[in-house]
Amino acid sequence: MRRWIAVILAVASLLAIVDIVAWQVLTRQMRTAWSSFVARHRADGWQVAAGEPVAEGFPLAARLRIADVEISHDSKPIAAGMSAGAQTLLMELPLLWPTHIAFIPQGLLHLRLGSGPDIDFTAQSLALRGALGGGAFDLNGAGLQAATLLGPVVIGTAEAHLALHSRQEPPGGALQLTLKQIGLPQQSRIVALGQSVNMLAFDVTVDAGRMTLQSLNLDWGKLSASGRGSLQTDAQGQPAGDVKLQVFGASETLDALTTSGDVAQRDAGNAKMVLGLLQRTGPDGRVFVDLPLKLANRVLSIGGFPVMRMPELHLPALQSAQ
Repeated sequence: MRRWIAVILAVASLLAIVDIVAWQVLTRQMRTAWSSFVARHRADGWQVAAGEPVAEGFPLAARLRIADVEISHDSKPIAAGMSAGAQTLLMELPLLWPTHIAFIPQGLLHLRLGSGPDIDFTAQSLALRGALGGGAFDLNGAGLQAATLLGPVVIGTAEAHLALHSRQEPPGGALQLTLKQIGLPQQSRIVALGQSVNMLAFDVTVDAGRMTLQSLNLDWGKLSASGRGSLQTDAQGQPAGDVKLQVFGASETLDALTTSGDVAQRDAGNAKMVLGLLQRTGPDGRVFVDLPLKLANRVLSIGGFPVMRMPELHLPALQSAQ
């Protein structure tokens, strides 16, 4: 009996020593990786600021807690600059599964794209996970709340899959994003369509310099839409391309916008005349409209009819349209 107790104690001591060594080695490697990330991005023109990483998580995980993380760039990657930050960022490797890393932002977060407002937001849970050395990551979030000029925007759940192909030239990748139960601010003009968007999902790929919208799905009150298309940048660096939408509830949506005063009755009447020419009835008896959208020279056209001139945007060059 004593011999078995001695064996068990010896094995437990050995496992504890292995756990301690693994924790020390992994946290040291994570510190090195973080320092390399900061140095590489600073060399590329990014402004990166953060507190000193603090190692924790023993005995179940190798974890770095980094306070006051801020990263920004004046001219890229999109919309003429961006800025993002987190009150706390956790980098975590499970000791029993040290092949997958997690990035977990906590506390007050913020994001700014281009010259737009700096949006503060929080999340009940938010994590980005992926395999070490791989180019694929999964994002899972719940209870996101953003403070906007019109009031708070709440997102029930957010799921995304990001795949990067950085070795090809130009770089490419794919993004699938699904947002559910999006609560809109009451002061928003488009709230006439419904206080909550049930779902917004899209699948986008970038390959050989061309952005392709593989799928788009929207479920918002009486309005539901799906579509696909492609996008590129023209010689002036402005987005151009074609998107085909299939829309259900277009007439009911116009009625709601007319009742709320967001669309004039005359404009709604003209729009319904055009919709009447385009609408079809599906096998289930539901009426839908196929809307071929085209964006060229900053002019948005529907079915060949120009309807709006878009503002000038600053986007990364995808592929010049000749």
